Amino acid sequence: WILTDQGIYRSGAQTVEVPTFCAEVVEGALYIGSSAGEVLRYQDQQLSSLPTQLDADITFIAKVPQRPELLIGTDTQGIEIHNLEDGSRRHVPMVSTFDEETGFTSRTDILGNLWIYSSRGSLYWYDPENYSLVPFLNKNMQQGWNSETGITSFLADRQGNLWIGSTWGGLERVTFQEDNFKFKSIDGTGQITPENSVRALAQEQSGWILAATRDSRLHAFDENLQERTSWPTRQPGYALTIA
Repeated sequence: WILTDQGIYRSGAQTVEVPTFCAEVVEGALYIGSSAGEVLRYQDQQLSSLPTQLDADITFIAKVPQRPELLIGTDTQGIEIHNLEDGSRRHVPMVSTFDEETGFTSRTDILGNLWIYSSRGSLYWYDPENYSLVPFLNKNMQQGWNSETGITSFLADRQGNLWIGSTWGGLERVTFQEDNFKFKSIDGTGQITPENSVRALAQEQSGWILAATRDSRLHAFDENLQERTSWPTRQPGYALTIA
């Protein structure tokens, strides 16, 4: 499957001529977000439309852990919760501290928490019991990201920690069991530099966290946020995958 702003391609051939922005596989079905609030569902070799009450572009789709619910999101109209069993729908507004929000993405951590963040710097925890988005923010503790630096990378590691990279703000780790927010200025200055611009994050088999920065380097950090080594890369890395 290849999603483009001109249509959907499967096995090299165009299947549907509609703009597409995201996709998620849930219980054997492929859900694809399109424009004007449309969600397409591919299941059992059939392509159908999943009705929503939204009319904005669908920019992210996520399965709510341990619940028969899809979270269908937009950048401008909040999200819609779709129950896969009874078809019921519920709208949840996106309450933001910023005038404009763009580029929302969702991630699920090992503890079953669903996180939603934007490139502007907003980070939310989804409360499944109350169907609400809870801003994850502590201005007195966090140092690495805000509305000025934004969030460029987000990782939920195998230990349940959150790692948050920003445009210029370095790397921040959130540990819920102890010290909560811990900030790492990669070049040691805490200044706005390409060395502190974290563009991609991944966790390798040993548990080390890999961070690609805008100055074309790949850094390896241990669980204490100590840098163990780094390597130059030909170009700045914008995605990391552990094979």
